[in-house]
Amino acid sequence: MSEVAVHAGSNLGRRGNRGGPRRAWRGRGAPGRPPQDRERPTHFISVPLDHLSHFTSQVSHFTDSLLAASPPINGLDPSIVISPSRLHLTLGVMNLASEDQLSNEPRVNSPHDQESGGERKAPRKSVADAVALLDSLKLDIESSLRGQPLQLCLNEFAVMRRSPAGEADVMYIGPATIGTKTAEHERSVGILETINRRFTEEGFITETRPLKGWAAPPVFNGPDRGYDIPKSALHWDATLIR
Repeated sequence: MSEVAVHAGSNLGRRGNRGGPRRAWRGRGAPGRPPQDRERPTHFISVPLDHLSHFTSQVSHFTDSLLAASPPINGLDPSIVISPSRLHLTLGVMNLASEDQLSNEPRVNSPHDQESGGERKAPRKSVADAVALLDSLKLDIESSLRGQPLQLCLNEFAVMRRSPAGEADVMYIGPATIGTKTAEHERSVGILETINRRFTEEGFITETRPLKGWAAPPVFNGPDRGYDIPKSALHWDATLIR
């Protein structure tokens, strides 16, 4: 899995909810953060990868080989393996409202709030607002691409950790922080970071830490991400993967 060429086609996706218990949203990699600090994301902005047959075949071969390991990897259950058809580059997560939800929400920053000293709350962003911003970036993105697809070197496996004990919700594929990077890779990274920055500047993405999972098609999802996971899959040792 050395290089992935992606034809630009950023889109907004809705985070699924397939039932099952969920922990309060604390944000990526933020152990102990109070749940009320951030609202759980409802949508994400991404570049789909499901049309890259060679890449998805490589990922599928990798996950199949792990499931077929002998002896079996303790705790690695098929239910946490992500289908290659869902692979994507994540550029950011957002909490968005539909137009119906916005019309039913109480008014914010009203004169009464200001007179009573109430907290001033920013209006919630809508799905239509996010789509409009994405559309406004189209010409700049096309100009930066110069008629070429995104070309990224995804050469490292990593996990998103939630606790000092090492609990991991997601194992993902991304670019190594060290090593030789081609001009095409750097150009593509710049385009993706620009999209993330614009959505952050406009208040859609509230994550302020450096973008780490932008090139992170998830390979394994942990038990608190809305799936029905057998107890045997709650813990598994990623160090057994070679």
